[in-house]
Amino acid sequence: PKYRLLSISMNNIAQHIVDKFGGLPKMVAATGIPRTTIQHWVTTGIVSAKYQQRILKGAKKAAIALAHADFFA
Repeated sequence: PKYRLLSISMNNIAQHIVDKFGGLPKMVAATGIPRTTIQHWVTTGIVSAKYQQRILKGAKKAAIALAHADFFA
């Protein structure tokens, strides 16, 4: 079980994206997406496809280097 959790956290796409924004509060501010929604993504490791464009627009506005490829492992 410990190894499984470690491998999930290493491949957590959602956490990778949150980290690019500089943390959860900054991602919420830049995208307007509710904190609880983003926290759910971090828990599952997957960002909902319906929010990807909104995240990319928020990243561009905040001068954060984020691309479509960042949403895939």
